[in-house]
Amino acid sequence: MIYSDLYTKNQTKIPSILAYGLIVFLVVFFTWVFSNKPNYSKAALTKVRQVEVTNVSPVQVTIYWESNQKEPGWVVFGTNRNNVVNVQVDDRDAGSTKNSYLNHLVTLKNLDDNRKYYYKIISGDKLVESPDGGPFSFQTPSSTSLIQSGNVSPAYAPSVQYSNGSPVEDAIVLLTVNGPKEQFFPLLTTTKSPDGSFLIPLNTFYNENTLTQQTLPGSQNVTLQIIDQEGQQYTVLATISQLSQLSTLQFKNGGTYVFGSDKATQKVLGAETSVKPQKSPAQIDIIYPEENALIPGLNPLIKGTALPGSSVSISVHSKESYSAVVVADSKGNWSYVLPQNLSLGNHVITIQSKDSAGQLITVKRNFTLIANGNEGKVLGVASSEATITPTLPPSPTPTVYIPITSTIAPTSSPPVTGETDNLPAFGGMSLIIVGLGLILVY
Repeated sequence: MIYSDLYTKNQTKIPSILAYGLIVFLVVFFTWVFSNKPNYSKAALTKVRQVEVTNVSPVQVTIYWESNQKEPGWVVFGTNRNNVVNVQVDDRDAGSTKNSYLNHLVTLKNLDDNRKYYYKIISGDKLVESPDGGPFSFQTPSSTSLIQSGNVSPAYAPSVQYSNGSPVEDAIVLLTVNGPKEQFFPLLTTTKSPDGSFLIPLNTFYNENTLTQQTLPGSQNVTLQIIDQEGQQYTVLATISQLSQLSTLQFKNGGTYVFGSDKATQKVLGAETSVKPQKSPAQIDIIYPEENALIPGLNPLIKGTALPGSSVSISVHSKESYSAVVVADSKGNWSYVLPQNLSLGNHVITIQSKDSAGQLITVKRNFTLIANGNEGKVLGVASSEATITPTLPPSPTPTVYIPITSTIAPTSSPPVTGETDNLPAFGGMSLIIVGLGLILVY
């Protein structure tokens, strides 16, 4: 017998099948460990025409951008600049279905107040970054910055129409404050079906620099940009007080309407087109607040519609109860300012008024007042669901704050582009090589 044979027989050798099993287990286990952070696929960069942070509140904001063509889009965000992992799809998308849009709206909800957030835009499977090459960012205001807002009439147009009379539906309406001294976050909504109407509450603006809430005077100049689904743009120049007096707007690409110029005359590309103010048919309804709305503050705006010149009986039921009778104006609009602040919690508004047939109509709204941004999904300062049309569904959608029903979080996160994480691949390949080496040794 050769001495080397004796030496070899004395060695303990791991059975081949056990060695293979051990290697497979280690590869799977460590690959899972390395891939515990989200896996991003590398994507090409792209540019978009406009990016805006709008409808800012202590607990949510809406990101708006216009892409160069109709394409799907979503946002990834978080509080860590280097680890934006939360995914939010477009407000109009449901579940895992991602539709193509030219104008994109993504509302980020359940945010912490007084905190900085970072976000990246994915538009058409391509990454959009800020000019410095990193993620965009914004900071939410403090919930303590909430103030009691006055009774400010909203910006409202009964219809936006093309020259052929068809309504401009699902168009972006972006309101910006003019003036170099102070900058305010824009407010945003969309035109509604079937009449192309829009409504933007004007009781809350947040200063971009101080993050404080302010109510602007009626003389403040503002600009409304109306951008349709094809990227055509129409501009309205007015003051805050004038925005509640808009009539039907005739949409023409590149046109500008200067409120008060020749009373009801719109200047479109140098030509003038006479526009006759139109009134929307009156209905008995509560426009503010929305059913089951969560509202920061203690004195919400209460506003609605009824037959012009008719009486409206209003009752507010809570720990404190208030009753009043108001009269609708010539356009059928009415509003009510509470004499005192309400307490936090649940409240019910009931109105009664007679319709054109003399029948007494009763409408109720439930809403909740909250003071801290962490107490619930607060509805923001401009509604993407606001409407004041005569054929509202059973639960009308206009509200002082952004509705929480339009964005549905996906059940599974869609693929997010922009970053590459090769650790799982490198880790798995390394372990395979080590395992093969052990087999060869034994």
